[in-house]
Amino acid sequence: MAKKMISDQRYNKVVEEIIEVTGLEQLARDQIIKLLITRFKGNGLAQLVESILIAKGYSTYCSPEGPDGGVDIIASQGMLGMGSRLCVKVMPQDAPESLKSIDEIQDLMKKYGVKDGVLVSLNGFENSIYRKVDQGFSNVRLWAINELLDELLSEYDHLDENLKAILRLKKIWIIDSAISNCT
Repeated sequence: MAKKMISDQRYNKVVEEIIEVTGLEQLARDQIIKLLITRFKGNGLAQLVESILIAKGYSTYCSPEGPDGGVDIIASQGMLGMGSRLCVKVMPQDAPESLKSIDEIQDLMKKYGVKDGVLVSLNGFENSIYRKVDQGFSNVRLWAINELLDELLSEYDHLDENLKAILRLKKIWIIDSAISNCT
């Protein structure tokens, strides 16, 4: 029994070192991010965000391509989608979003009488946006690419089958190095 335990400990250590050296989890995230950026440019990004919101239980309206009055998605929860509403602005530009973007979504929220908003950007946000959102518990959430990926992965099982066919992601299980050190 002692030999088996030593063998298991060595095995866990080897697995942990492989994961640490290869950065397997980060490699997988980087590949998925590249896929998202490649496949969901422009209006496709709004459709991806809409699919995530639907998987979260929202009823949604996604503006068609073209002039949309600034808002990309209106989402609501509750019976028949009559609950609280959410205003979503998707920014597929090739540069981090500036302070102007947060002002735009807050203006849209007022215009549509919406309490909460989500600003989505594949290329992140300037620090000035984070500072403004951090002031006074803003009711705007920021989804840069990593937050978008986290939301996608958390709802993956509930996504539309057509979207899953496009993404073609596969779950794998690996030993969590923080836990394996305890055994």
